[in-house]
Amino acid sequence: MRPRPTSFTTPITFNRRWPGSSRIGQNKINSSSEPVDMRTATYQPAREEMARTGAINYEINQSWLPMMTDGRLQEKLTEMLNGLGAGSSILPPLQIDFGRQVTLANNVFINHSVMMSAAGGIEIEEGVQIAPRVNLITVNHDLKDKMIVICKPVHIKKNAWIGAATTILPGVTIGENAVVGAASVVTKDVPDNAVVVGNPAKVIRTIEM
Repeated sequence: MRPRPTSFTTPITFNRRWPGSSRIGQNKINSSSEPVDMRTATYQPAREEMARTGAINYEINQSWLPMMTDGRLQEKLTEMLNGLGAGSSILPPLQIDFGRQVTLANNVFINHSVMMSAAGGIEIEEGVQIAPRVNLITVNHDLKDKMIVICKPVHIKKNAWIGAATTILPGVTIGENAVVGAASVVTKDVPDNAVVVGNPAKVIRTIEM
């Protein structure tokens, strides 16, 4: 059985300071697959970031139509996320828990109903297209103690296309120009230019570029 940590061990570095907390370098969650105990006092900055993100998320989901017409949607997404590149957008409704762990490069389009469990960090590179109801998950729980979490980042490289209702699990990298078929469950890295489908997702062809 994995030993229960009494504090954060090998930490994830959050990309900005969270309002009202000390520098995240001293209070971190973890992306290196080391266990993190949510009962420790040092988890408090994570709760604060979830509350900050949740308030913005709620506002977007309640008022997204007028926000789209007057430009406030992009302002709110910029406020929520660590980075929002030029020409990038997320169509509401959406569900993100750690906004400052999410970075979108330029010209990324994410369709409605995305769910990002983002404590481990999510990086989406330029030109990525994501269909509706996609789940990006960076967090798992210890089998013996569900209050211990293990975080690994998700990385989607340039010009990848993620099909509807796909789930991408912690620690996965999607390669450049890759295509993930609808309703796939991606449990391991996808090579550049590969087409994968299924549960678990498997390579069915390679795109000639």
